[in-house]
Amino acid sequence: MHKLIQFLKCISDETRFKILKLLLDQQLCVCELTEILGKSQPCISQHLRRFKDLDLVVEERREQWSYYKINYPVYSSYLDILNNLQNQSYSALGMDEIETNLYQIKSMDLCRMLDNNKKIKRVKKGGKI
Repeated sequence: MHKLIQFLKCISDETRFKILKLLLDQQLCVCELTEILGKSQPCISQHLRRFKDLDLVVEERREQWSYYKINYPVYSSYLDILNNLQNQSYSALGMDEIETNLYQIKSMDLCRMLDNNKKIKRVKKGGKI
């Protein structure tokens, strides 16, 4: 799940989102990306580093230029996880504690309790109420 969250953080940046779209369409070098996006070479390189850290891009060196394209198997694996998120258990996502808290809170009819101005204990780490 950590990698998925890092992927979502990565593409939530506007410039990286634009780079993602461009690289989904074609292979581009850093100098092309700088001109298209109107950003400096160091700026584009930093954004591409985030993609490389997640193995989202493949870099190909040609003379002094680096060309980038999307690593489709990795990109597809993130999309598959997102597409199947509803069908995955909390446990499979490492969210056992969240699931326990969810069922405890739902069984309390929390909204009604709050509406009646009753005090409740906060859910402590470990799932006890």
